[in-house]
Amino acid sequence: MISKERIRIYAIFILSLFPATFFFSSVGVRAQNTENTVRVGWYESPFNTTYDSGRRSGYAYEYQLKLSAYSGWNYTYVDGSWTDLMQMLKDGDIDLMSDVSYTEERAKEMLFSKLPMGTEEYHIYIAPGNREIDPTDYSSLNGKKIN
Repeated sequence: MISKERIRIYAIFILSLFPATFFFSSVGVRAQNTENTVRVGWYESPFNTTYDSGRRSGYAYEYQLKLSAYSGWNYTYVDGSWTDLMQMLKDGDIDLMSDVSYTEERAKEMLFSKLPMGTEEYHIYIAPGNREIDPTDYSSLNGKKIN
């Protein structure tokens, strides 16, 4: 007859195999699923940073991680300059790129999400006594140099 202690040890061993089996089987399935792999253009900017260790960071990177949590996408990053990556996006060599402002011209060649990734604002500051520039008349900026 098998002792209760030995049965307890066998039960713990067998039960410990279930989480390990589940973990390794799900990792294998995800790694083999190339259907959900998205090629993402990556360039260094204030929104994209790569540390010496190779770790990526920044607003765009965090946004993409959040997107992948909802979509199930796996990312393959393609490094390049913004200009080269824009051409690769147009040519279909990459699937996704951050920090591309919407224009009607670009919308003819690529898809944009219905919701923006973020917003940008620009401000021009002038000296208080400057009467040449009227904030309600953009033409008053004609011929002016902005530093």
